[in-house]
Order: sequence, then structure tokens, then C-alpha cells
Amino acid sequence: MRLMVALAGAALLLTLVVTTMSAYLRLASAPAGCAEPCNQDARATAAPSAVVQAARSVHRVAASAIGVLMLAIAALAWRRGSASARRMAAAALLLTIALAALGRYSSSLSTGIVLGNLLGGMALVGVLARLCAHARASAPTPAPARRWAALACALMAAAVALGILPGAHILHGLAGLLVVIVIVAQRGRAGRGYGRALAMLAALQLAFGPALAAAHYPVALGVAHNAVTALLVLLLASVSGQGGTA
Repeated sequence: MRLMVALAGAALLLTLVVTTMSAYLRLASAPAGCAEPCNQDARATAAPSAVVQAARSVHRVAASAIGVLMLAIAALAWRRGSASARRMAAAALLLTIALAALGRYSSSLSTGIVLGNLLGGMALVGVLARLCAHARASAPTPAPARRWAALACALMAAAVALGILPGAHILHGLAGLLVVIVIVAQRGRAGRGYGRALAMLAALQLAFGPALAAAHYPVALGVAHNAVTALLVLLLASVSGQGGTA
């Protein structure tokens, strides 16, 4: 269904923008050289810079556009989509509503709010990527490949959560390493195009840990780390979502 692919693709692109801007705003609010977990109770005392204000504006506009697109996607799925497409559209709409509710408290850097925003944003990326793949698939991906991709997504979620929790850096690193091992070992299941992209992103993700520590957690590198995580979720969800047509 071309219209569904176009709508879900546009929403997916905007969600990547929102998650990237959200990561920048979160990290820019932390003291220089501060690792992710110490962001939760720390706030920058200086007035927001022009870049921060611009990021907030982009975040707000993109999030509003996502809300409109989600309503259109839900309506289209209900009228013309399969049962699977309806479930994914409903999940995406619910995630959007939940993230909008959390957005009211986005100025808070408490662990719960940050964790909810981060996991919710990544989940929305995954659901929309699955919906796009489902709508455009001409033939289903073999079930073992879909199960492997779903497992990798679950491990990614665990790694992301551990990256936010204070004092869990070692566990976060171990979970991230496990994700990379699973992706690299099983990348052939995803197909040649997906497999190569997944392997490259996984290798890049593995390099972020020591690079962030060595550079004392610069904002730009932290944002790049978040963006690569979102792209990994996108690709894995795309593989797991190719189960048929919408």
C-alpha cells in the first residue's frame, strides 16, 4: 500500500529527527564531561543557547507533525489495512500519545522521565519501521530471520535502559557488546543489504563506548551514539516486520 508506506515513512523520518533533537537537548543540559546517568539530576544554569532554542523548535514542530501523521495512519489502517497493520498503527498512535504526555515533563531530567522518553522514542522508531516494511513487502522474510531481529531489538532495549540507569555503565557496555555479537553473528539472516548495514552500524556502536569515555562524553558524540542506536532499531525492526503485505 503506497500511501501507507509514504505516511509511515514520513512519520519515521520525523521520529528520527525528534529522537536526535531530544538526545541533544538532554545531553546539552548536563555538565561538561558528564556521562549519561549523571544527567538525571543535573541542570545547566546558563541561559539556553541559540542552538538549544533552535533544537527545541525543531523538536516541537516535528513532534506536532508526527501527531497529525499518526491520526492519518490510524485512519488508513482501520479502513484499508490488514489486521497486522491495524495493530501496528494502533501501537504507534498509543506511543505517540504517551510520548506527548511525557513531553509535558521534558524539562525534568529524572531517571524515569528520561528512560520513558528514550525507550518510547526508540519503540516508535521500531513500530513505524515495521509498519513500513510490512506495507511494502512483496514476500515475507523467513520466520527465523524475523525472530532473530526481534531478539536483537529486545537486547537493544535492555542496553538502552541500562545506559540511563545510574551506576549501570558496566552492564550497559556488556549488553551493548552482546547486541553487537548477536547482530554480527546472525547478519546473514537479514539479507545482503540489511546485513552489511547492520554490521557496519554495530561496529560503529561498539566504538562509541571507549570513544565517549576517552573524550569525556562530548555532546556531539553522545548524540551520534543515540542516532546510530535509532538506525539499528530501524533496520532490525524492518527485518522483523517483513511478514507480508498490508
